[in-house]
Amino acid sequence: MSDNGVTVDVMGHSMGARVILKGLKTKPKKVVRNLFTLAAAVDNECLEKDEEFHISTKRCDSTFAFHSKNDPVLRTAYRIAEFDNALGLRGPEDPQSIINHSSPTSPKPPNVYVANCRHIIHKHGAYKRSEPIYKYILDFLSGKTSDQYTTFNV
Repeated sequence: MSDNGVTVDVMGHSMGARVILKGLKTKPKKVVRNLFTLAAAVDNECLEKDEEFHISTKRCDSTFAFHSKNDPVLRTAYRIAEFDNALGLRGPEDPQSIINHSSPTSPKPPNVYVANCRHIIHKHGAYKRSEPIYKYILDFLSGKTSDQYTTFNV
């Protein structure tokens, strides 16, 4: 795809988000326009500058991290397996770091967006049926501007 200048939008849930982020680390050209991660089962620091998947965010025009503290799978299983918090549970550990590296003092929009879904997501698999999330994505794809940090309300 990259040889033909094609770009795609990609969505990954939980471990799928991890697979996509790992794949983007090794791809030298941008083939992903927008990456939407839902309940990402990756470290909550991984998108910050000099962390594991920071380079992956640079291989996309925009990266989105949707998270919910009400996710019982990430709250329990991820913590037991990794001894840390998942990005998909509470979002980035250091939000200011995300702001500093993805939304510099230039007129360009940020390339990392964070959406707190705590009011609308109460199960690990609930993202796939969430109309507010799909509306948010559609609005973004339609050119409506988004705040870098968003909290969905009921």
